[in-house]
Amino acid sequence: MSQSHYDRQRLLEIMRHEGRKMLAADIMDRYGVPEGFRRPFRQWLKELQGMGLLSKSGQHYLLRSRPKMRGKLQVSTRGFAFVDDNAGKSAFLAPGSFKGLLDGDMVDVAIVRGKKGFEGLDPQLVERGRKKLIGRLRESHRGYILEPEDRRLEMLVTVEVGDEVPADGSLVRVEILDFDLNESVGRYGNPPLRTRLHEVLSGWPRQQLEILRILDEQGVDEGWYDAPCPVPAQAEDGGIHRVDLTGLPFVTIDPPDARDHDDAVFARWNEAGAELYVAIADVAGFVRPGSQLDERAVHLGCSTYLPGRVLPMLPDQLSADLASLREGVDRPVAYVRMQFDFQGQLESSDWGLATICSRADLHYDQVQDQIDGAADHPDPEIKDQVDALVQVARLLLGRRSKRGMLNLASEEPIWVLDNEGRPESLHLKSQRFSEKLIEVFMVTANETVGAKLMEADLPAPYRVHDDPQSERLATVLALTARLGLPPVSPKPSVLELNKLLNKARGLPSYEAVSGLLLRAMSRAIYYAEPTGHYGLSSPSYLHFTSPIRRYPDLLVHRAMRWALGDRPDKNLLSGDDLANACAQASRCERRSVEVERSVDRLFACMLLADRIDDEFEGRIRSVDTRGLTIALDEPPVHVKVPVEGIGGRWILDPKDQTLADKRSGRRYQLGERVTIRLIDVNISARSTTAVLIRP
Repeated sequence: MSQSHYDRQRLLEIMRHEGRKMLAADIMDRYGVPEGFRRPFRQWLKELQGMGLLSKSGQHYLLRSRPKMRGKLQVSTRGFAFVDDNAGKSAFLAPGSFKGLLDGDMVDVAIVRGKKGFEGLDPQLVERGRKKLIGRLRESHRGYILEPEDRRLEMLVTVEVGDEVPADGSLVRVEILDFDLNESVGRYGNPPLRTRLHEVLSGWPRQQLEILRILDEQGVDEGWYDAPCPVPAQAEDGGIHRVDLTGLPFVTIDPPDARDHDDAVFARWNEAGAELYVAIADVAGFVRPGSQLDERAVHLGCSTYLPGRVLPMLPDQLSADLASLREGVDRPVAYVRMQFDFQGQLESSDWGLATICSRADLHYDQVQDQIDGAADHPDPEIKDQVDALVQVARLLLGRRSKRGMLNLASEEPIWVLDNEGRPESLHLKSQRFSEKLIEVFMVTANETVGAKLMEADLPAPYRVHDDPQSERLATVLALTARLGLPPVSPKPSVLELNKLLNKARGLPSYEAVSGLLLRAMSRAIYYAEPTGHYGLSSPSYLHFTSPIRRYPDLLVHRAMRWALGDRPDKNLLSGDDLANACAQASRCERRSVEVERSVDRLFACMLLADRIDDEFEGRIRSVDTRGLTIALDEPPVHVKVPVEGIGGRWILDPKDQTLADKRSGRRYQLGERVTIRLIDVNISARSTTAVLIRP
């Protein structure tokens, strides 16, 4: 028995079960170490003491309390796993160290610093992530078992069936019950997972089946979307006077296919400068604390947007009707009014509840046409209002660019679907001024409300964004220096990074550099304290403008109502309640993002599924030890080229972000144009494989 075969997880379980300090001999007896292997085991105990996992009192060992991290278990098909917390920190878990746990579970782990970063020990289940699994039903000597299609589920899955048993090999969905901890099977010694047959998935269209699989993987319970939920007919004022603003020509500006209009804007010039109103659907008047609507919103956390489909945080009756700021209909809102001087400096602000009547449901294309001079709105009042909004937006954007607002230009994927919901094509949409207009108004309103809540000393869920991760940022800056771009400080300001990006614009490697810089950024999360938002250079940023689709915004509206006098029970969270709500909202947001990205990868695979052996042109987007990621010109999706598909003996140069062949000296670098041939598409795994045929 070599030291490499000792199981730290087993040792932890033994010592935690004993609950006392133990002599080395007692530990070895419990562990079952043979006489001839006791000396190396004693050495291993000393190593664990040096790592800080154990402490020693005289001749006795005891478990040392370790910092804990709560996060989501991410299992690899290669047997190991990581635990990722809300802020982006990861801890490695060795194969076999997370028995009785599933990919997607929320766990607590003790963390120690290993040779290559943090290691997680003694994972404890907090909440089961997945509730259901999809796979093939098989009959075996143990009864019925499931062959999961997810290769990360390396375990025996038993299935309880009813009186009507599906045919052997049927594709089924099962409900997870629990693990049988009295038995261990397989190469990692996992206990069998007990499940119950939920439904037979016969006749499902492929894309619907795969989206259902994604929702199950991420623990999204569709029952919340289908369950009846009573919706009040009108918003409660909570004793607050509601101002009549129906005389002002508010407009909404949204994508053409928007179903929920949750914000409206109005701007005008006066003798002191520019006045801007941002009015937001008064969702807090409908969704009261402790109601069924509130319970649903807490659980879902946010809306999830898929191609051709929305999974709404709140029922359609509310989000797309009663609270939606539809044209020509009086609607209750919460508003913030901001007065700026002629340089864009905020001079004063106030907030309250009001009633507005939107004059027009505009979409971005209409507004952009007027900005470009292609077509004005036929209603003179609406045309003048759009002109005023554009002028005020330019004023605010000019001031914000001087202060700092990270400009990592990204393109939004727009999927075109056929009548069956299958992807037909994909194009990428760049942000235009009409989108920037709404963005700067919403950011400014969020910042203003955050400052007012801070001034009132009221607790709220702030949106915080820490400084970039130093190691990843150092890699990006070293690369840009080698590309001949001007050097920046090791801890650059947002202004410095924007200048760097502007210099890189136009280079073949610009998109790759921008992508690396994005990955170097810390993950924005919700937090109970205003610790600042790096990307926006803001000390007190929060989300106020989308309570229809984000629960933290709803909490901010309740805090605002508290300041205005609406103070029912539980209307204002604080202390541990607020901290827990922030953590829950961050987890829900992360889950929603993972669902959206997984569906994008699924549709990319479906788009390429019938193009095996076709050749494609593209650029190298990223490199790692496993190979290259290629951004194709058309369709604009990413495919993987493993090192086996390149030929040669390749090593990664992390400083240059290149793959180099030891023998020939050939190097592949970011931004380089290549030609690839597609050799495999795995729709269920949402993966593509290609080989390089021309550099």
